Amino acid sequence: MRPPELDVTFSLFKLHCTSTEDAGGDEPYMWILGFKVDAETLGPPPPDSILPSLGVQVFTGAPHFRHVLHHDQEAQAGKAYPIPSNLGTRSLRLKPALLPLAGWFPGLAGIVCLLWDQDAFAPATSEAGYDKFKALFGPALSTELQV
Repeated sequence: MRPPELDVTFSLFKLHCTSTEDAGGDEPYMWILGFKVDAETLGPPPPDSILPSLGVQVFTGAPHFRHVLHHDQEAQAGKAYPIPSNLGTRSLRLKPALLPLAGWFPGLAGIVCLLWDQDAFAPATSEAGYDKFKALFGPALSTELQV
């Protein structure tokens, strides 16, 4: 019998600041991606394998600029800051896949978060970096999972 599909939500709630670096202030922002491997992302087995190839689907979230704090705030050591839900939440649905000789694979899901300090970078610089990160993360994770 086919297992049910599973709705998954990852939520990041708080950023705990243990220390700061800049004399000019710390303005944290985040790049957050959700990802999954399931029936929708599995492909045919590569040559000389009975296991399917593993593709990765990536889920983005809030539009740029992804600051954790309000634009006129700076992070302070020893404080905790709420992460806005539209920034820190990723939701997806896992669809199980029937693997030959192995049975049902329920799927795999996760979240990756990179925390940055804006410093003197223009928003366009961060946006270009985030676009590159989004483009490269899924294929890089697929490669790692094949090993």
